[in-house]
Amino acid sequence: MKGNITMNVKNKKILVIVAHPDDEVLGMGGTIAKCAANGAEIGLLIVTDGSTSQYKDIPNLHEIIEEKKQETKRSADILGIKHIYYGKQPDMKLDVTEHIRVNNAIENVVNEFNPDIVFTHFDGDVNKDHQCVFQSTLVACRPIPGQKVKELYSFSVPSSTEWSPQNTKNIFMPNLFVDIEGQYAESKYNAMKEYKTELRKFPHPRSIETLEILDSAVGLQIGIKCAESFIVHRINKMKREYLFFKRIFDIIGSLIFITICVVPWIIIGIIIRIQSPGPIIYKAKGRVKWNVFILYKFRTMKVNSGTIRSTTLRMMIEFFLLEDF
Repeated sequence: MKGNITMNVKNKKILVIVAHPDDEVLGMGGTIAKCAANGAEIGLLIVTDGSTSQYKDIPNLHEIIEEKKQETKRSADILGIKHIYYGKQPDMKLDVTEHIRVNNAIENVVNEFNPDIVFTHFDGDVNKDHQCVFQSTLVACRPIPGQKVKELYSFSVPSSTEWSPQNTKNIFMPNLFVDIEGQYAESKYNAMKEYKTELRKFPHPRSIETLEILDSAVGLQIGIKCAESFIVHRINKMKREYLFFKRIFDIIGSLIFITICVVPWIIIGIIIRIQSPGPIIYKAKGRVKWNVFILYKFRTMKVNSGTIRSTTLRMMIEFFLLEDF
């Protein structure tokens, strides 16, 4: 489908999580620029330093890392990225780094920035760092109570995704396309030009000419001139109006149910009292996943006994489906 996610990103917080400097531009630079122009607040997390393995034998390694940070800053300014975070993990070594370290590096930023939407790498990339970042992003954005991340997407990166062996697991099969024709594509290419340490000459995948060709090829898939593509992993959009009316319906439905059932409940309570001395209601603890709650039930057992009391009474309770309330 042709995506138009920028229609709903105003005042939304979007976090782009990548393994290395320039991945954000290669994978979705045009979409970042478009979202920023349409009112989104953009954050960028670069999980590794992007240099320690490539330049490990160079004496001025620290200077190279700082230069890449300056390149990232200049590129981010062009795209409209307002917040830049660094995970400070070793470059090209995430697959031999303790998973908990990578998980924490990403989760800490997710908790701090508190995004509504997250973009990250495709898990089928040949680059091991990309795979690890994808897996750790899933952990950081797992759908637990209180999780604010409602949308999760992945993107492809030239010089990584297309180099994977072509099988069903590693083929990037997008189901969302974003039109970046015009100023957004230009912003992407200008932002990539700032990464002088990463830019290569055509026909290398990290050349401006290659990016233009690839974006045109993606656009042709949906009948436009220029686009970027994504895989949708999660969309949870429940509007406030829907939640409000659902709550009203739940309350009214419960009141109607209680009104209908109050007479049978009274009858059952009287029968329980006549047949077996003791409390009418039994209190127990119930559990749904990790949530524990108090459960009230009609007592169908004799006090201090494991014997089922009355077949007639039990049949009545099952008939009315009123054992739990």
